Amino acid sequence: MNTRAFPNTGDGYQAWLGYRRIPSGDLRERYLPYNRIVIAEHAERNVIIQAAIAELSRGLEGMLGQAPVVTGSGNHLHALR
Repeated sequence: MNTRAFPNTGDGYQAWLGYRRIPSGDLRERYLPYNRIVIAEHAERNVIIQAAIAELSRGLEGMLGQAPVVTGSGNHLHALR
């Protein structure tokens, strides 16, 4: 399928995991400050949380071109509300 709505679907292997890079520009620059994952204390010990962090990290890095910071504390000024 190669239509205007789906310009480059590839071979379908990655299905919904195909995180396309956001082109450089205003939109990408607005998203970069949010490139962090904040987790609850001790949550990294849970295998389900580990899988979620890994998937979210892959997605953010794929779209923004930079791996997110994973933190459990600190300045969360740019956390989504």
